[in-house]
Amino acid sequence: MNEHLGKAPANKLIQYVMANLQITAGNNDAAIRTLVQEVGASTAERIPFLDFMLGKCKLNRADADADIYFKNFLLFHKGSHYIKEAYQKLAWYSLLKGDRESYFDHMQLVLIKGSEATDQDKQAMREAQTHEVPHPVLLKSRLLFDGGYYERVDAILNETLYKTLTHRAHRLEYLYRKGRLLHVQKSYAEALHYYHLTIGTGEHEPYYYACSAALHAGMIHEGLGSEGAAERYYLLCLDIHPESYATSLHQKARMGLSRMGR
Repeated sequence: MNEHLGKAPANKLIQYVMANLQITAGNNDAAIRTLVQEVGASTAERIPFLDFMLGKCKLNRADADADIYFKNFLLFHKGSHYIKEAYQKLAWYSLLKGDRESYFDHMQLVLIKGSEATDQDKQAMREAQTHEVPHPVLLKSRLLFDGGYYERVDAILNETLYKTLTHRAHRLEYLYRKGRLLHVQKSYAEALHYYHLTIGTGEHEPYYYACSAALHAGMIHEGLGSEGAAERYYLLCLDIHPESYATSLHQKARMGLSRMGR
């Protein structure tokens, strides 16, 4: 990236590309450093999506100023995509701050603003319609995981937390997130154990956890050269139809089958 794009972005398009690569590589801190830079002439056209990206990165790191960038995005963005997700992220920000009233205020805006064109917008809409409030600690672990802060996630996802969870959906989410953490830590046997528990518990639930667990179990087996087992899990992923993220999860499962010539 440094060879072809330089160490600092020359314009806003390169800034977007660099930050996107850093986010994909799991380097959230580097993405923030890229996105906070003032790039281009002061007269250059604003790209609101860069504010949206920075807001997500800062929310993943639990920064106190993450809300500012979502508000900037909503102020300057003229399209309908990502609007519902932006209000959802503002709601999450409020929930993590302990402000449940503001959480519900923002979720009300999810219902009436923007479109449902993306998986993320659809998931935000579903959360608003079902009134299923995320568990704040599990939500924090999810966001930290997305930012690549695995040691902080490991400190959160312990047995003490699991014992405090009484809601079926929260227990299912814990199993899934524990599996994902063990997966990135390359503890594959333990990760598969938690993925099995997630699938067995949530296969017929509306949540995406079981579908995603099947996909990632397939990826583990594919990476280990167990193509037969990988195929079974990818097909299982395709057989599970969650109310959110189904399109992207199924697409990744088909890509896995395609890689193996299935």
